[in-house]
Amino acid sequence: MSAAKVYIVGAGPGSTDLITIGGLKAVKKAKVIICDSLLPKTFINELGINTDDRQIIFLKDENGRKSQQEINTMMLTAAKDGKTVVRLKVGDPHIFGRGMEELQFLSENGIQCQVVPGLTAATAVGTLLDLPITQRDAASSFAAVTARLAGGKLNESFPKADSLIIFMAIGILEKIVDKLINEGWPRNTPAVIIERASMIWQNQIEGELKNMASLAMQKSIQPPAILIIGKAARRHPAPANRPRILFTGLDPSNFSTMGQIIHWPAIQIVRIEKEYKRLPKIIEQLQNQYFGYVIFTSKTSVQLFFGGAKSLRFDSRILSSSKIIACGQGTSAMLEENGIIADYMPDNIGSDGIVKIAETQLPKNVLLVQSATAAEILANRLAVRLGRIERLCLHEVQPHPELGKQLPDHDVIYFTCPSGVRAYFEKYGVKAFQKEVWCIGDVTAKQLNDFNIRPKVVQP
Repeated sequence: MSAAKVYIVGAGPGSTDLITIGGLKAVKKAKVIICDSLLPKTFINELGINTDDRQIIFLKDENGRKSQQEINTMMLTAAKDGKTVVRLKVGDPHIFGRGMEELQFLSENGIQCQVVPGLTAATAVGTLLDLPITQRDAASSFAAVTARLAGGKLNESFPKADSLIIFMAIGILEKIVDKLINEGWPRNTPAVIIERASMIWQNQIEGELKNMASLAMQKSIQPPAILIIGKAARRHPAPANRPRILFTGLDPSNFSTMGQIIHWPAIQIVRIEKEYKRLPKIIEQLQNQYFGYVIFTSKTSVQLFFGGAKSLRFDSRILSSSKIIACGQGTSAMLEENGIIADYMPDNIGSDGIVKIAETQLPKNVLLVQSATAAEILANRLAVRLGRIERLCLHEVQPHPELGKQLPDHDVIYFTCPSGVRAYFEKYGVKAFQKEVWCIGDVTAKQLNDFNIRPKVVQP
């Protein structure tokens, strides 16, 4: 057998938070990662994986989707070249996927392989939406079923259970609804469709079995989506402190305890290549103990800094002479993943918290790693207290090109930056702000006030 190995990895429903530890370990080992077409193109970067020394292949591009034969050939060729390969599949490889076909193909060709289970959307979707798939004394059974068979043929066999979780039903919803009603499901059976569960642009519609096809058309629901019918689709009264939050920032992970998160990012990250050319000089200055403080203002700033620095054989020990300040828990956690413990983290997210820490420190040179889009107010305030500020802006934010879709149902809309407010106002006008509006701090609140919107400042 070849010494190379292929890992067939279940990535979970699509959010990087939901991949297993075993799956993440396999991805970190891989030199070739073949990604399912349903996974977000940002998935590998969001895992914090350095892509400079890896080949990342997405199975859907401008030329369309790759055939199974092409996928098999890619895995086999890379493995025979001695490379560790990950075939990254949405959900679990053996649940309505072709994990077994790929396992058999690789084994028949003498390639060592391992299947790493993943969290299936069949169970994850209900949990994410506070819809229990089973509940004591209320629902004791469920079944997961595909609406389509090989070649796209309609499945003629639907099991009996308290709830059905149906995959691949979009596009043939009318046929599915008619079939279920003819099989005895009451027309008023509770039903929910969840589009892109756990991923950005998640959407959902709730109703009764009889009207799901028309509702899906009205809301322009697209695959991937899951249909749930039966007891699991019954809406339970939500606690007053757990609203549905339309989250417009980049990373909702620190906000998930505030309510049910629906992630619709206002902005996207764009690398600034000319800033990367400054990294060798910055690393040399760190080596020479030029900076007394290094301040990271976001998880993204940490990811991009260490991603670029590691390609230059950066040794994190050269940061030992600098005090490290992280703007919040997410940033601090990302630093820890890169082997750095932040010396300081403000109690409150935002520039005020960082400035408050600076007021207790002695004047020294500062390396401020932040977005180029960020206002220079933080650098100016720090300069008053600490002295010379060197801004390193490895990225900027731009309005997300997919923004403009019909807004999903929500109770609260949450903004994390002024540019996000401007992007939503430009795309949707005042209708985006008709529900309760929350924001992360005073700078974002001021931008909302400029549009005559009175937000509530709410921090995680």
